[in-house]
Amino acid sequence: MEICLNKFNDDTFTDYYAIYLEEHGEESVFPHQLREKMARHAIDPEHSIVRGIWQTETGVVLGYCEVQNVDEPEWEIGIFIREQYRFQGVGKAAVPLFLDELAAKGRHSFVAKIVPDNLASRRLFEGLGAELTETELLTGVISDELLESEVTSKKEGAGPEELARLQMLEDMILATKQEACVYRIEWPPTK
Repeated sequence: MEICLNKFNDDTFTDYYAIYLEEHGEESVFPHQLREKMARHAIDPEHSIVRGIWQTETGVVLGYCEVQNVDEPEWEIGIFIREQYRFQGVGKAAVPLFLDELAAKGRHSFVAKIVPDNLASRRLFEGLGAELTETELLTGVISDELLESEVTSKKEGAGPEELARLQMLEDMILATKQEACVYRIEWPPTK
């Protein structure tokens, strides 16, 4: 399968948003406008580098590669492949292209934090020369006082089912404590 990487922009935002909803779930206690704002923030070039993975022949978006928090000294890379395109070599083709682009910007050292049971991602990065250096306890995906206050306000007066969903969202995004395997990768590989 031939692929290419491209930036998401206003014209292709709906493609990214479909992937965002697949990754984060179609159902949400948050209104559509807030979810769309969060998705737009995720691909804002001021603090992230996100590239869509397009199938060249069909123009279908298969997933994306990303670096969030580009203002941090250590860049963490990630990848998300839509479920129907997994285990077809998409990640194996996309990640080196993405790393080549980042290397052209002068970045050669990265980390990838992968949950232990995501064997496909672990094998992908190991196959690219990444070395497992440690495990780390992740404490949350983002630190966002506005989002935290929004969750807290929605929890007040919520019924049991909505309260459970809000608690799950809060655990997943704001305060999750989950172990991750930390891989370090140098690109291009020196071996």
